Amino acid sequence: MKDLAFSEDEYCRRFDLVCDMANERKIDYLLITEPSHVCWLSGFDPSGLFYKNQLHIDVKSGDAAVMTHRAEEKMAVMNSWIDRLLIWHHGSNPMRVTVDHAKKYLAGAGEKVVGMNLQTPYFPIADYYAIRGGLGNVGVVDVTKMIDDARMKKSEPELLAVRQAAKWAGEALKAAYAAIKPGVREKDINTTIQEKIASSGSEYPAFPTIVSSGPRTGLFHALPGERIIEEGDPIMIEIMGVHKRYHASVVRTVFAGKASQEARKIYDLVLNAYETGLAAIKLGNPVGDIDKATCEVRKGYEQYIPARTGFGVELGYPPSPMGNLSILQGEPYVIEPGLAFTMEPSISGYNDWTIIIGNCVVITEDGYDLLFDQNVGLLELG
Repeated sequence: MKDLAFSEDEYCRRFDLVCDMANERKIDYLLITEPSHVCWLSGFDPSGLFYKNQLHIDVKSGDAAVMTHRAEEKMAVMNSWIDRLLIWHHGSNPMRVTVDHAKKYLAGAGEKVVGMNLQTPYFPIADYYAIRGGLGNVGVVDVTKMIDDARMKKSEPELLAVRQAAKWAGEALKAAYAAIKPGVREKDINTTIQEKIASSGSEYPAFPTIVSSGPRTGLFHALPGERIIEEGDPIMIEIMGVHKRYHASVVRTVFAGKASQEARKIYDLVLNAYETGLAAIKLGNPVGDIDKATCEVRKGYEQYIPARTGFGVELGYPPSPMGNLSILQGEPYVIEPGLAFTMEPSISGYNDWTIIIGNCVVITEDGYDLLFDQNVGLLELG
């Protein structure tokens, strides 16, 4: 019995979009190995076993097949709308299964072009050479960016998943606030977060929860440690909610007890950057205008700006839930309805702190929605 995350019509929309894009680029065959692309197009969610799963698409005929390990066969039957399966097992050669199937569609006059994911950690170079050698005289092009671009503008069903993920992340952040006080460990706060997010129904994230305090916040992506929180410490928390593999992130620096005057000054600067970035969201303008606006506010602190202002939230698996969209000056994308991204300007390294305020934004026909309704003023907790 099928248990699809989305309707078959939704999957067909995605499938047709990618096939049209491949046709425009004169690509004959798609051999997709990036797990997020396989899942987005087919629905197949391997639940953590990403080893040599593939999606094959003959662009002209529309014939498609999902390849996976025998242990995942029932999972593929259940959650993929594509019925044809290519099964390999330990003791067999999965790349031989790949080549034998693809050659059925690539035979004939003229050099054929195969689109592959050449920018994914899930496609080892040894597999690439085995496939190239097995297929013989074919051209190969990278389709990672093409498919990421196809995914960038979200449908309403996708945005519903992002909104639900944000709701769960926000609830976990509020639970963390209640656990923060001088004398508790970072790991204790993380325990509260994990209990809340797991009980909500959220799936495992592509990126782990961040809880850091005091000078450890300056490490930016520090995982929860044994450090005991002290009076006046900044605490940085980033949580990702996940629904149907769609991620939404909330991130915030708060304080245990009373914040110092210097910390308040930097927090006010970041808050100004956050609000200025939101004000820069104008339909039809480059996404880089948002980053430019937040950087203007932080002028004079350039050495403490660690990263772009935000990133696109996507269907994803470890190690990253991010696609092509980057809220950064010089990016080629424009602000349009259907985009979903984080807004999270920060100052990092100043006094060994990271001060950050972040939320998820969905672009609508009327402007934008913030997905987590939070008080962005400075919070002194405990």
